[in-house]
Amino acid sequence: MRQPPRVATMLLRRLAPPGEEALLGDPVEEYTAGRSGAWYTRQVVAAIIAIGTFRGITEHKLLALRAIAIGWIALLLFFAIAGDVLAGQSRHWISNRMYYVSAHLKTLKSRWLSS
Repeated sequence: MRQPPRVATMLLRRLAPPGEEALLGDPVEEYTAGRSGAWYTRQVVAAIIAIGTFRGITEHKLLALRAIAIGWIALLLFFAIAGDVLAGQSRHWISNRMYYVSAHLKTLKSRWLSS
């Protein structure tokens, strides 16, 4: 009987949740039926990623939602700041936008302090 790759099997045993014997058994059956070692390793890596992602999201729903929101905000800010340069326009946009942002921050600060 062919033995599946040791490192991949060890990783799956270590990182799989308890009671998930099918998660280990199904790839081993396919491997012994003639699948390649690369296929087995890909299946193990995919299972580990899926388990870790699903477990992390289900255990920390608010944290996952916050991470998604922060990612979108960072992406929007990046394109708001660097979009002109990426589109091939001039670099004078930095000084104009920084002036615009600082003017609004000064206005907000003065209104907040006067309230």
